[in-house]
Amino acid sequence: MQRKARRSRWQSTSAAASGGTGHLEREPIRESTKQTNKRVAEKIESAHKTRLAMGEVGIRDRVAAPTLKQFAERDFTPFIETRCQSKPKTLGTTKNGIRV
Repeated sequence: MQRKARRSRWQSTSAAASGGTGHLEREPIRESTKQTNKRVAEKIESAHKTRLAMGEVGIRDRVAAPTLKQFAERDFTPFIETRCQSKPKTLGTTKNGIRV
């Protein structure tokens, strides 16, 4: 049996003000420590938990994902218009399929 060529990186689960359970508002918070050594990753996680407990760092707010309509208007339609300039039928078919 061959060994995996690439090791996975250790993950740190941040436990904030929820009593060390690793969950905030019922959602686990996972963030990579970018370390391949488990002990180093645990030390980084421990230091981060200490900073959270002391209030030195806060919990980051999530960036709201755009709705499908917002994405279609702001990102997808301009992309298709530039990408399919020389193909009017493709542009028309794609725009027709976007009706949100």
